[in-house]
Amino acid sequence: MKISKSTNNTIVDESINYDSIFDFLIGAIDCLTAIRIKECKPLTNRMKRFYASSIIHYNLGITNPISESALQIYKKYYKETVNKVEIADLLKIISKRNWIFYDKEERSIEIHPLFKKIDLKNLSFSFNIILRKNENQPD
Repeated sequence: MKISKSTNNTIVDESINYDSIFDFLIGAIDCLTAIRIKECKPLTNRMKRFYASSIIHYNLGITNPISESALQIYKKYYKETVNKVEIADLLKIISKRNWIFYDKEERSIEIHPLFKKIDLKNLSFSFNIILRKNENQPD
């Protein structure tokens, strides 16, 4: 991380790299929580693992979180012993925190727009963070 005072008011300029899509997603969720996206309430570690798994299956084109294909993703990334009842319960909880929309009747999910269209074929993942001081605020 580079921290500096500069003429363009940049106070933090950081690039974070990951070799694992799962680690990247957890880091991105943490980052978004830290900057307090207003509509999304913080997730517990367990919920973050579950949500990251949901993002992965969504980006693989699996929108039904109760399907066998999605279940295999949850077992790989979230918890080996997960079952469909636990998935349904967590979807309800995370929906209330505004990170995911679950249509129970259609059995489909919609994820936060920032996590759509992630290329899962990449071998490395990164995101950049730049924080700037508001010019109207005193030091």
